[in-house]
Amino acid sequence: METLTLALAEVGSLTRRGFSAMGASVRFAAGAVESLRDLRTWPGQTMTQALRLGVESLPIAAFIAMFTGIVLALLASYSFTGAVPLYFVGTLVEKTVTLELAPVLTGLVLAGRVGANIAAATMTGNINNPATTRGATRKDSGS
Repeated sequence: METLTLALAEVGSLTRRGFSAMGASVRFAAGAVESLRDLRTWPGQTMTQALRLGVESLPIAAFIAMFTGIVLALLASYSFTGAVPLYFVGTLVEKTVTLELAPVLTGLVLAGRVGANIAAATMTGNINNPATTRGATRKDSGS
């Protein structure tokens, strides 16, 4: 009898957690749809956000590209000593960095930086829509 009670309690707990997660997802989706009505703030914020998240990230992307090129040039010149003339090293590194490595590393770094900026702005309330901040941080200023 006790094992049946424990099994039913576990099933009830799992069901309750499942419905709670579904409810949170529905509340999130409803909040996202509700925020679409406030289109007045979008035009003014679009260029500001593009500047802050995109253009201001270019120095980091340039630093990553430069550092990656230096490392690959040193590695290639060390690896190809004696086998390949050293004047091929520059072309090899340029092709490798330009075609394969730089876009991947730049995308990775920028995704991390943009995500961190958005999370920091949301958690500190440094955005124009207080309802979004309350929803993101699960704090209600009315209580």
